[in-house]
Amino acid sequence: MDKARELAEKISLEDAVGQTLMPTDRGYSREELREVIRASHLGCFFVRDYRKDNRETLIPLRNELEIPLIFAADMEHNRAAGHGLLPTQMAAAATASPELAEKRACLLGREARALGNDWLFQPVLDLNGNPASPEMNVRTYGDDPETVKSMVLAHLKGLRRAGIAAAGKHFPGAGIDDRDQHFCTSVNPLSVEDWIASFGKVWRAAIDAGLETVMPGHISFPAWCKESESEAMPATLEPRLMNDLLRRELGFEGVIVSDAATMIGITSRCPEERCAVEFLKAGGDVYLFADPVEDFRRILDAVHRGYLSEERVRDAAYRVLRLKEKLAVGSRPEVALTQADFAEADRTYLEIAEKSATVVRGPEYFPVSLSPESRVLTVTIRWPQASQDTAPDLPLVDELLRAEGFTVDHLVNPPHTELREKAADYGMIFVNVVTFPHALVGTMRMVGPMIMPFWRAFYTGRKNVVFTSFGSPYLLHEQPHWPNLLVLYSPSPASQRAAVKVWLGRLPAPGRLPVSLAGRPRPR
Repeated sequence: MDKARELAEKISLEDAVGQTLMPTDRGYSREELREVIRASHLGCFFVRDYRKDNRETLIPLRNELEIPLIFAADMEHNRAAGHGLLPTQMAAAATASPELAEKRACLLGREARALGNDWLFQPVLDLNGNPASPEMNVRTYGDDPETVKSMVLAHLKGLRRAGIAAAGKHFPGAGIDDRDQHFCTSVNPLSVEDWIASFGKVWRAAIDAGLETVMPGHISFPAWCKESESEAMPATLEPRLMNDLLRRELGFEGVIVSDAATMIGITSRCPEERCAVEFLKAGGDVYLFADPVEDFRRILDAVHRGYLSEERVRDAAYRVLRLKEKLAVGSRPEVALTQADFAEADRTYLEIAEKSATVVRGPEYFPVSLSPESRVLTVTIRWPQASQDTAPDLPLVDELLRAEGFTVDHLVNPPHTELREKAADYGMIFVNVVTFPHALVGTMRMVGPMIMPFWRAFYTGRKNVVFTSFGSPYLLHEQPHWPNLLVLYSPSPASQRAAVKVWLGRLPAPGRLPVSLAGRPRPR
């Protein structure tokens, strides 16, 4: 018997239950958090604010426990403390370089380790087959199964080099439904045959390559369950998806960690007070964003009532303990990064941004024609409700243009009257659009004030207007008459630097579009 199995059978039921719960910080003080961890025998903890150094608060708690905590984070878009956004998965795919995808993941994994994390909830394995998918878009490696597979395998190699466990998400696959699992149970509508040839190809390759953990989404797969879309349950509550498809058909033996327990995609299908129990009963192992007090009590009560078997709980705990053993959680040396490490990451992320720059339309507009005395207007189009963390105002663009000696004025979501009045005063107008996943939950569309600048199409007949997307590559679907479009796939500082280089003719925009602009869940 292996050590993890022996430990899972020896520990108390309370300790076993604790291994299945992953709460996050709810504003606890350090003493409150210590008490919650001990009272609920917690084995996992999600680090929500991964941009700050948690070594002084969270990490010491790990060593106070007989069974050490495992810390997890997303870090899909953000780097370590103070270092901002990084180029997205789709940006890496646009480089057509799995080597860069691997290096990106390894560097990010090292930054995660330096903050005390052992487990990252990435890569995204989804295929973005629908331009209107409100969750995926640039979070994915594209819509072609072969491209996504090669990039995912490179991503896994990079995280493994950094000593980080990966969580592939979002099983059985998002990116086709135009609804958001934050608001409802979204649907993967493919037939079983088409799923196997597309999403299934990617999942099988990742599992065969040693993917440590899988995150099922609050996403149903009606064709596999032979049910209607209205009846089909999300994967997080469906044993036919977690057990029959994921475990038996695809051969996955690692940890199954739920997507966030707060989403309506699960809570609308099961009372909140039952979700943790039903997730475990259906075959899941770690319940993300658990209520550490109430869900601990609910699972214990379900076992004592005979509704949930103790064997199922200990099997889930075993998988978590095996992951901790593999990673040597609590006993391996900490990672400390130097300024040289961050400088290397800066260079790599800039290389990805530069090699991802893609001219989708109007190559004759690049480079732009500017004289040293030109006045320049930059216009940022962004969701007003979005935070600067997810949809920034692109301040580096203006800074870089001013450093070239240009006089730069700046507007954000201006009314069309103002833009039309001012357009004649500038030698060049850069219209920069930031549509980014989760910046406005529920949509990737240009909405409200984002559209207002384009009333009466101020750009018609003007040769001095350049459009750039610092996010979604699909903008020509909504604005099909724009004469040009450059796509950077990300509002990261590296992507802002790359855009200015393309505009000024110092970069040839070599990127390859990783998606069909019409959208396609492309089975092969």
